[in-house]
Amino acid sequence: MKTSLETLDGLKRSLTVKLPADIFKQKSDAVLQKMASQVAIDGFRKGKVPLSILRKQFGDNATSDAVNDIVNETLVDALAEVKVTP
Repeated sequence: MKTSLETLDGLKRSLTVKLPADIFKQKSDAVLQKMASQVAIDGFRKGKVPLSILRKQFGDNATSDAVNDIVNETLVDALAEVKVTP
């Protein structure tokens, strides 16, 4: 994780966090695996839906869920790294 803090006007700050792409891939696969255990699709038993089919039908939802999870997990660490308390 690479972080940088930029000072804007007054008390405003801009925090930039760069993460490797494989973290996003791992998180989106984990989200899809969780969906697979909960989703029922015709032709497949519950929990046995292939990830490729889930990506086609729920890819956008998985992407947004993965991004939200990554932001929630890394925000506290990033703020601590640049020594900022919210």
